[in-house]
Amino acid sequence: MPRNQVFFAVQKLFDCNLLNLHLCSDVISWSESLKYLGLSFKAGKTLTVDITTSLLKFYTAANSICSHTKHASEVTKLFLVESYCLPLITYGCEALNFNSHIIHQLSACWNNAYKRIFYYNSWESVKALQFYCGRLDFYHVYVKQKACDVDNNTSTKTTSVHSQICIT
Repeated sequence: MPRNQVFFAVQKLFDCNLLNLHLCSDVISWSESLKYLGLSFKAGKTLTVDITTSLLKFYTAANSICSHTKHASEVTKLFLVESYCLPLITYGCEALNFNSHIIHQLSACWNNAYKRIFYYNSWESVKALQFYCGRLDFYHVYVKQKACDVDNNTSTKTTSVHSQICIT
């Protein structure tokens, strides 16, 4: 979004066009999308996060890793994808509350990476594979990051279950 635009985050209640703002000789127009700190937001009835760019970046990075490590072991590929690709789809999740549809899309993306690394077919489940590799599915990665962020922001040390999740 150019610097001379205003983000319009509320759905139009009436069927009318908003006039551009004028500041001295500059025209400031309205925008229905905003890119801020690498996240894309869209206006509507509620403010939503657009994850398409994050998914595109994830698949690009994961495909690049898989194509350049053809002769590496699956565990090495998994480590690289966890290190370089997973942060692309978990970025900002501590501050945002994703709805179930977005979590499902991100989970499918994460499962597709496992399928690519371990040569699974698209209809095969990777839940058992993730369990035997000692890894979490995306939903639990998301919950763990949110729990660790809450734990890091508290000033007192607790021995609750959610702080033990952050340690393991």
